[in-house]
Amino acid sequence: MLTESQEFGYGFLVADHFDFGAPEKVNVLFRDLLGIIPLSKDDIAKYAAILRQRHLMVHHGGIFTLEYCRNESGKRVRPYVDSVLLDHKEYAEAAEFLFELALKMTRNVANAVRASATEEESSDEKRQAAIAALLMGVYDSLE
Repeated sequence: MLTESQEFGYGFLVADHFDFGAPEKVNVLFRDLLGIIPLSKDDIAKYAAILRQRHLMVHHGGIFTLEYCRNESGKRVRPYVDSVLLDHKEYAEAAEFLFELALKMTRNVANAVRASATEEESSDEKRQAAIAALLMGVYDSLE
């Protein structure tokens, strides 16, 4: 018999086998698993830009690479000379976007799980507890 904390830990094991490294892949996974597409075209564009910038900072010390410059053709930067300049306002905007995206996805998942539940599943206490735990979010209930 599993304890309550072990029962809720299976999501991490499942998620470990999927690639959430690109917004398009996130949409495909959510569509296949839950029948929802959580990211809009605008969400995909913003999230992809944040991921590209993060990749550049983490893997290249923030120095613009040729590949990054090709993908960001609208920017006037010199590869291997110029680097990412991230001010507080840009950081705060990205953090707010990611937080709101996480809340939106959490609500969408909970709604999809509820909508697909049979009458028997809807009355299952453990299922309801799992949905309630999901909706607790970061600091308070999202309902």
